[in-house]
Amino acid sequence: MGKIDGDPCIRSDECSGGYCVRRGEFPGGYCTQINCASDAECTRPEGACLQFDNLRFCAGACNPTCRAGYACVEAENGVDVCVPDLEEPPPLDRPTGAACTANNECRGGLCLRHPGWPDGYCTRRNCENVGCNDSPSSECIPPLAETPGVTLSSMCTLTCGDRSDCRAGYACVLLTPGIGVCIPDNADAPPLDAPASYPFDLTCGLASTNGALSIPFTLPPNTTSFAITAVARDGRYLLPRQVTGPQTWDLDGADFRYAETARRLINVAPLHVPLTPLHADRVIAGDYTLEIETASQDACYYLFTEVAPGNLLDINIYYTGVAGYSAATAPNNPDINAMLTKIGTIFATGGISLATVRHFDSPPGVSSANRIIRNFEQIYQLGLTTQNPGPNLGDRFSLNIFIVQEFRVPDSNAIGVSPGAPGVTALHGVRGAGVVMEGAYLGQVFMGPNGEVVQGNEISATILAHEVGHFLGLDHTTEQSGAPDMIPDTPQCSAGQFPDNCPDLGNLMFPFASPDNDALTAGQGYVIGANPVTTE
Repeated sequence: MGKIDGDPCIRSDECSGGYCVRRGEFPGGYCTQINCASDAECTRPEGACLQFDNLRFCAGACNPTCRAGYACVEAENGVDVCVPDLEEPPPLDRPTGAACTANNECRGGLCLRHPGWPDGYCTRRNCENVGCNDSPSSECIPPLAETPGVTLSSMCTLTCGDRSDCRAGYACVLLTPGIGVCIPDNADAPPLDAPASYPFDLTCGLASTNGALSIPFTLPPNTTSFAITAVARDGRYLLPRQVTGPQTWDLDGADFRYAETARRLINVAPLHVPLTPLHADRVIAGDYTLEIETASQDACYYLFTEVAPGNLLDINIYYTGVAGYSAATAPNNPDINAMLTKIGTIFATGGISLATVRHFDSPPGVSSANRIIRNFEQIYQLGLTTQNPGPNLGDRFSLNIFIVQEFRVPDSNAIGVSPGAPGVTALHGVRGAGVVMEGAYLGQVFMGPNGEVVQGNEISATILAHEVGHFLGLDHTTEQSGAPDMIPDTPQCSAGQFPDNCPDLGNLMFPFASPDNDALTAGQGYVIGANPVTTE
């Protein structure tokens, strides 16, 4: 249903009355029907058809007051309606991404406020159906930063090519090669321990110059895979741009996929190479430099290299408000054990064995706040609550899992999420340091969409293993659009076959959940083994 008389608007096709008045004295736009003959033609209950200046239009009723720039006056039919307040100067008409202090300054009708959005940020909320034509350079995207008190299923953002296109306090986060959006360059600083306390070499105190940071590193002979991770202790964005050396990795272009996780995690930038057997011959020993775009003045990094693939996977399960399950009872819980057995069987098809399983209870405050996942920012924040699972280097090479009660994210059917593909290696207590799964199916038996009996423990296992697969570097075998992954031996599905006739149906990384999606190819096993989280 369209907007009714008096609502703010940008385009006429948003309005039930068929017209959006955008004249200067109608700040924020005004949905209406023009040239009305009677009150009965108006779309808002208790409105009125009236003459204002040289315009005859349907005015919306006061509810009980009017938005900024409008006055509440009594119409001839006795109803109080909102009309332009000509005694008040018209507000600003700022486009997406402009600085602001109030909603009525913005063409899109919403000002995201300082300090979360430095100096304010004009936008339009929930733009997925109406677009972002309020500015010549704006893009409708899912919200990349949560704003207290503001519910957004999507938002308009200012587009950019690099940081110089954004205002001070904002970073240019690329969506596709060459096209990015201006997003606040701030996040909670990760609570890192002193560098000397880590059982690996963590080099800190690096500062960017003119928005750029160069990190030199060396790959020794016989290296088959590597992971280099940067983290900003001051919370600033870290955006890897390229790796130069005996091989060049263009992270803004041909190798764009490799830096996707860094664009999500803000102040943690993991780079794992390779993510496909096709790139195995690009891992060559020698001296390299990782170039990062950032304003950070306090960055750290660490490097892991491997000469052989890993085949063991350790996991740490955090029980986060899921009813009936806890760290104390989990080792003997039949539902948890059935799920873990199924997960072990799945990863065995890729040559990986499930090894050590640790159980933790999330702190009471964390569990109560995250028992229900209502937005994806909670998933990134949960990573900050993880703890070092042990003092040794081997303990750090483990993957964190949160089991919550339920997902209730608007406009999403998610029941499990990985914050990255791949995720962060060996660093706990930072943004995105773990996958999250809905635990509501554990111990349940129910009917599937085709009348089949579904065992809740088995579907929970495939959901969780799927998200773990993402965290270890696997993409969906085929996206719903028909876009394939980078692994040559995974079956591919065309958009016309999706989903029931897809040859990759049955693979763990098929994008739809099913207890029968439990197979991995040799190529997928290669990617998992190349990830340093899997050990020998």
